[in-house]
Amino acid sequence: TPAYEVIFHKGEGVARTTLGKEVDISGCHYYEQIIAGEDVSYIVANDEISGQEAIIVTVPVPDKPGQSLLAYYSIENLKETMNVSQEFNKKSFSLLMNADGDYLVKGSGNTNYFNGDNLWELVRTEENKSSVAGASLIIKNGNAGVLKTAVSGEERSLVYCPLDIQDWVFVIGVSQKYVDEQENGQWNDAR
Repeated sequence: TPAYEVIFHKGEGVARTTLGKEVDISGCHYYEQIIAGEDVSYIVANDEISGQEAIIVTVPVPDKPGQSLLAYYSIENLKETMNVSQEFNKKSFSLLMNADGDYLVKGSGNTNYFNGDNLWELVRTEENKSSVAGASLIIKNGNAGVLKTAVSGEERSLVYCPLDIQDWVFVIGVSQKYVDEQENGQWNDAR
C-alpha cells in the first residue's frame, strides 16, 4: 500500500511497527480517538513517530477490544494526488475539509482561500450567508454542488464533493473568470 508505516496496537498504548519495533503510542495526542473508535476512523495529524503529517487510518481488531491496526499515509503524497493547480486555466486550487468547513489538508494552488482554518467562516458574508448555509446543508446531506464566492477580490466557483470517508469533503476552487468563459462558450454554441 502507499502507507509509509503500519502499526499493530496491542492495547494500553503498546504497539509494534512493521519492522517489529515496540513503540508506546499512549502519549500521542490522537490516542484517545484510537481507543474510542469502534469503526474504521480517519485522523489527520502529526504521526508523532516520524514527525510527518499523516492521515492515520485506524481499524479496530474484531472481537479484540482495545486492539487496532493503524496505517499512516503521507499528507505530502496526498497533496500530489490533489494537485489541480495546472487545470482550469492554471488558476485552481484544491483542499480537503470536513462538513463543518474546517480545513484538513490545504492542497495545491496559490490562493487567498488558504488564509484561515475554516472555509465557511472565510467565505461567509452578509450577502451570501444563505448560500453558504445551503452549501453546508447540501454537503451534510451527502451531495455535491457549486458555490460562487469571493475572498479578498478573488472570485471562485467552489466545486465540492463529499467523500465516503467520515464527513470529509473534497473542494476545487476554479477561477470564476474561467467558469464564465466556459459558460459563455457553451451558450454561444447553443445559439
